[in-house]
Amino acid sequence: MSDRAFLEIWSLSFSDFEFLETYHQGSRAWVGVQLLYFRDHGHFAGELDDIPDDARNYVGDQLGLDSAAPYTASHPSI
Repeated sequence: MSDRAFLEIWSLSFSDFEFLETYHQGSRAWVGVQLLYFRDHGHFAGELDDIPDDARNYVGDQLGLDSAAPYTASHPSI
């Protein structure tokens, strides 16, 4: 995947940030990657492993979260 394609798929928009602010901080990363995964695939990811590590880290970085912490729970409640 090219860098441009990666950024187009996994970059959060301003409205995404506003939407994610309505969730508890502990759930934002999971909800964010699910939102972006859904946009690209047309369905939600069934497992955390369905989402590439670099995508999870990038979404966490955009949200200002520690890259290791946002995904410690297998399926945080939404």
